[in-house]
Amino acid sequence: MFANSLKIAFRSLWKNKGYTFLNTAGLALGMACSILAALWTYDELTYDQFHENYKTIYQVGRNSERDGTIVTNKNTPYPLAEGLKQTYPDIARASRVTHPAERLLAAADKKIYQDVLLVDPDFLKMFTFSLSQGTPATALSDPRSIVLSQKTATSLFGEENPLGKIVSFNNLIDVKVTGVLADMPANSTLKFDCVLPYSLYPIMDDFYKTLDDNWGNNVVRTFIELKPKVTAERVVAKIAPFLTANDETVKQTLMLHAMPDWRLRDKFENGKITGGMIDYVRIFLWVAGFVLLIACINFMNLSTARSEKRAREVGVRKAVGSSRGRLVARFLGESNLLAFLGFALAVLLVVLLLPWFNQLTDKEISLPYTQPVAWLIGLGITLLTGMAAGLYPALYLSSFQPVRALKNVIQIGKSAGVPRKVMVGLQFTISILLIISVLVIGRQLRYTKDRTVGYDRSNLIMAEFPDQLRQKEEVLRNELLNSGFVSSVTGTLAPMTEIWNTNGVRYDGDKNTTLVTVSSDYDYVETFGIKLKSGRSFSRDFATDSSAVLLNESAVKAMNLSEPLGVNIEHWGKTYHVIGVIDDVLMDSPYENVRPTGVFFDQKHLYTLNIRFREGVNTREALAGTKAIYEKLAPAYPFAHKFVDEEYDRKFASEERIGNLINAFALLTIFISCLGLFGLAAYTAERRTKEIGVRKVLGADVSSIVLMLSKEYVYLIGIASLLAAPVAWYFLHDWLQNYAYRIEIPWWIFILSGVLALAVALLTVSFQSVRAALMNPVKSLRSE
Repeated sequence: MFANSLKIAFRSLWKNKGYTFLNTAGLALGMACSILAALWTYDELTYDQFHENYKTIYQVGRNSERDGTIVTNKNTPYPLAEGLKQTYPDIARASRVTHPAERLLAAADKKIYQDVLLVDPDFLKMFTFSLSQGTPATALSDPRSIVLSQKTATSLFGEENPLGKIVSFNNLIDVKVTGVLADMPANSTLKFDCVLPYSLYPIMDDFYKTLDDNWGNNVVRTFIELKPKVTAERVVAKIAPFLTANDETVKQTLMLHAMPDWRLRDKFENGKITGGMIDYVRIFLWVAGFVLLIACINFMNLSTARSEKRAREVGVRKAVGSSRGRLVARFLGESNLLAFLGFALAVLLVVLLLPWFNQLTDKEISLPYTQPVAWLIGLGITLLTGMAAGLYPALYLSSFQPVRALKNVIQIGKSAGVPRKVMVGLQFTISILLIISVLVIGRQLRYTKDRTVGYDRSNLIMAEFPDQLRQKEEVLRNELLNSGFVSSVTGTLAPMTEIWNTNGVRYDGDKNTTLVTVSSDYDYVETFGIKLKSGRSFSRDFATDSSAVLLNESAVKAMNLSEPLGVNIEHWGKTYHVIGVIDDVLMDSPYENVRPTGVFFDQKHLYTLNIRFREGVNTREALAGTKAIYEKLAPAYPFAHKFVDEEYDRKFASEERIGNLINAFALLTIFISCLGLFGLAAYTAERRTKEIGVRKVLGADVSSIVLMLSKEYVYLIGIASLLAAPVAWYFLHDWLQNYAYRIEIPWWIFILSGVLALAVALLTVSFQSVRAALMNPVKSLRSE
């Protein structure tokens, strides 16, 4: 019986190849989108879950009040990790972790720059970064040790066993390889090429010995692991006043950021989590759901539109004894057969599209071929899709009366067409909603990318500034300026596109505030093209500039300084005087406001060399000339540069990838809608063939017939536009509140979206309408 029903279903589908193709293609595309969306979402939601202590690891942050609001910062004082661990028994482990920075590793004749973290020994015990060689518990116990990634170990030592080998770190100190990391999962928040013990810093630089009791110098990130059954709320209540208890000048409270929130919920407003990547995950899931919904609507529309052709079939089956239930089961069987065909085609599409999808999303996603649960879920969703898509057509077709059906008097009147019009309207409501979303998200991204950053990113490169070069700084500067390629040079602690330090400072005697602190050399303003609002920049003509500082406008406002020039600021135990006020410079997230910043003159702690090329020079020649001078003065350090504008653009990479995904899925939604519309238009033209013939005989021209066949879609899209606009405005307005620097949604976007949807729909319908209008009326009226 089942085999016979399956055979009949296949014959029916094969007989109507065009209908079968449209339905299968629509369902397959919708399912493929859903599978890709599910894989992407699963990857996002499982970030960091490979860590065994995933639910008990937290990052410590600081909350401080500024202008009546609470600002959250993740940089913390140097002694915080050890202080928390020693003071609170609820904390099992703690570790300081630097921001990833490229440093030179050398072994024999191999020299490579790699992303380095300096951490405490607890780091490899807290985090489950598996070691293929070495023991996590002891790998960082020696202050002169290093743990390499497998890729780094292979780059330095080839196929040799790296354990026990000596590596030169930044040409400053030799360290011994005590471990090799296994391949790190791609969905890890912490990413690096090697780790070294933090105790290495004081060995290399006496300055770090002075930070042991400095609670206002926020130069590291702090991570803790809580003991089992200890809640974060309980720990926060205890540690919140810890900074002030150790230094009464630090008016900040501690907070905890749970590992499950690092990737998905990393935006804070007034001390509370307000969103992050989870907002994009939700948007993406909604878009994928809309695609599948539209594919199901297509199925229902095309199935009900074919009802006249199947009326006699229903009549015959009822006449020979088929009950309505059996007819419903038969039609549902056909829809499920189509759904499973669509699923098979969808899986094939996913296999073909995954390389492109991974490139688009910068992920390493693969189909879970060996996981039965994933296949069961996929087949379950397919069955659900088949049932959802086929239930209404099955109930509708099985409702025909056998006598009327056999007499061929089934007529599809206005009332019968209402559900189909509602579904077409819903399709285009969703399509217009997505068009509006794409336009607004793209506009917000462009608005942020085009915002004023306060400095000139063009013709600007940055490179490692090793001690060997700093000792020859004037020689390096003179040779670069005399090369004809370079207009200005300066050194800074951190790259211009990153914030490494935030520190508490004292000013006007007894006032305190927190500033982003930038260490810089001469020519800072000139090299970066920053506008001076008042005062002057660092100058070699003033010996007192060894203790000078520049404030940005946000700092002047936060410190409430009416006359900032000459104000004394205490920082790191040294008194600086303000010599100038500069424009706000964006170094952190482009989606947030610029933070109060002080640029302190400091020629000792400069690790980034910044070089501006002259306008109009050949970039390749300029890089070659700079490389020759750099490596002549510091032969132990290879010249490895980065363009500042490219590094700045990386800040938008995640949002651009999400935007591209939403664009692709929105286009796919419109395409699937057009597939269904194409089928409906073909059916409408076929059903009204004789009417068109009569109208042509009576003198109707092609344009009037095309208008007659198309006008109902114009009405539907007009209504869809009116429905989509307020819904889109509500959700997008709410989404934009997550950004401090945001656009206002312009009114013309709603009109443009409706016009675009109308143009696409009319283009789709017009092909069938024109074809029907051009048909010879003699042929259409020849047979009854």
